[in-house]
Amino acid sequence: MTKKNSKPYQDYEERGLAEIQDDLKVMTPVSEVRWKPQSVLKNQDGSYSALALAYADPRYFQNRLDNIVGSFNWQTLYEIHGNIMMVGVGIRNPKTDQWIWKWDTGTMGEDNTGGYGGTKGLFSGGFKRACYLWGIGRDLYDYPKPRVRCRGYSKGDSHSFKGWIDSPWDKMESGETGRAHKSQVETETVSASDAVIPASSTTFYNVAFNKLKIEKEQAKEVLKKHTDLETGEVKYIDAIIALEGNLPEGERDFTNQQKGE
Repeated sequence: MTKKNSKPYQDYEERGLAEIQDDLKVMTPVSEVRWKPQSVLKNQDGSYSALALAYADPRYFQNRLDNIVGSFNWQTLYEIHGNIMMVGVGIRNPKTDQWIWKWDTGTMGEDNTGGYGGTKGLFSGGFKRACYLWGIGRDLYDYPKPRVRCRGYSKGDSHSFKGWIDSPWDKMESGETGRAHKSQVETETVSASDAVIPASSTTFYNVAFNKLKIEKEQAKEVLKKHTDLETGEVKYIDAIIALEGNLPEGERDFTNQQKGE
């Protein structure tokens, strides 16, 4: 049995490649999902709307790599090929000590605001796409792309985004997209590993949505009860144990791990 409070990366050398790959593919926590606009339109009544595309901040991908493989077991490389910026994410194979690379490219303007991200968009966009190849955040592609009212402005025939008026979340949860939210459909339950389940937002939302099938607002209320009002820090250990109290004892994986069972 792994030590109670150890992290997956601390046992990286002993873990199986299938386990590591499964951990990288864990569903993106709802708390990390953001929305960026695409295809801004000016409607006949003068209002604006845009397609809402789900994305996560690059820091989420960096933290995911740190938590699963450890900060010394992954790296990035950037290469110029003609007019294309290629970004590679390498992860060290713990069995052979070799570096395995997956590459992709970013595009100009990827600043998630509908504006122009310039060179920064090339780096961050390429990094995230390379992470998708490893499985991190790949579920974001499964999110619906609802058209949502927004604030905008026009210059000639070009329309630009200024901010959301309606919430893309409300569009999805109201059923207007004709498709359920990813967190509300049945998915395979994936733990961090057979030995270690981290006290993290990923574990919390896995229990909330995959096992208990509760609503997003209910999950938020549980988190609020276990958040330090002074520091804003979420006590995930207590929050997860509180959630698992609604499960049969045999299914309280995190709680049993904390007890050393």
